[in-house]
Amino acid sequence: MKRFIFKRLEKLATKDTSNFTTSFGLTIRRVLHKPISIIFKVVLRVVYKQKIIVDKKLKLEKHKSYVFACNHSFYFDGPAVIATVDRNFYSLFGATEQLHVEIRTLFIWLNGLIYVDRFDKQSRKDSVIKMNKVLQAGNSILIFPEGRWNDSENLLCQNLFAGPYNLSVQNKVEVVPVSVYNDSDNHIYVSYGKPLKLYKYDTKDEGIQVLRDCLATLYYEQIEKHSEPWKREEIKGDIHKHYMDERMKEYSKAHFPSNYCWDDELFTYKENDDLEDVWKDIDKVNINIKNIDKFKDILQELARRKKYNFKDYMNENYKKKY
Repeated sequence: MKRFIFKRLEKLATKDTSNFTTSFGLTIRRVLHKPISIIFKVVLRVVYKQKIIVDKKLKLEKHKSYVFACNHSFYFDGPAVIATVDRNFYSLFGATEQLHVEIRTLFIWLNGLIYVDRFDKQSRKDSVIKMNKVLQAGNSILIFPEGRWNDSENLLCQNLFAGPYNLSVQNKVEVVPVSVYNDSDNHIYVSYGKPLKLYKYDTKDEGIQVLRDCLATLYYEQIEKHSEPWKREEIKGDIHKHYMDERMKEYSKAHFPSNYCWDDELFTYKENDDLEDVWKDIDKVNINIKNIDKFKDILQELARRKKYNFKDYMNENYKKKY
């Protein structure tokens, strides 16, 4: 049975834009959304001991399509949104490895799933066509515009991909920002912001910045309300590596194989970063006693980045612990 399920999930990777779903599939998912959301809530509570609490929930217009744009930082954020949204949506799903190992993916597929190979240009184009078809059929879309989990200690929200803005412009639909926060006591808090008419902004950069500000604000409010701050003196050793170790534990819940290569999984959208260019060419620079003062701050920052590079940390330590 398990092998049959995974074979079905693997076929999602080969579905083209014309047969990834059917009119019946779209209709039945709208009809069955309520029982599916209840099942998700029960499974999260009983099996995984995760209690879902809605911080903010708006009353959305009935029979209207939306793009739900959610922050992305832990294992159960997608299921938590499915359990609390009042209508069906198809999730954009780019976790290729989890098509093979994740029974959870089956339940996401039952609600509606659009697979995308994030590193294949044609797959990305096809996923946009599929999402447009879903929206035009009256269903909604869930997208994680950060692209991957936010593993930063310092960013409330990473730089966003343009998907929510493009879908909003192409379909004249509103985008609902969603923030999900998981505390140490297995409470999942979900907060919905006011729908944004991103299609009214003239440029992608302006629209995406508005969405990012909303997501960051919602997440900050949740942290302020529900978190218990760490006391530095209570954490033994390197506090930054302690943080990376906590993030690694979260990834272990998804049952990635011990020999998994994290270089692709931990990609992120990046704007131009001058220090990245410096990093590539630093060996070509003749640094000496006369110019060290000019390069000191840059060298210190590059050394910090290298020491706390999360990809390197995962590649080196995940296979040892999991």
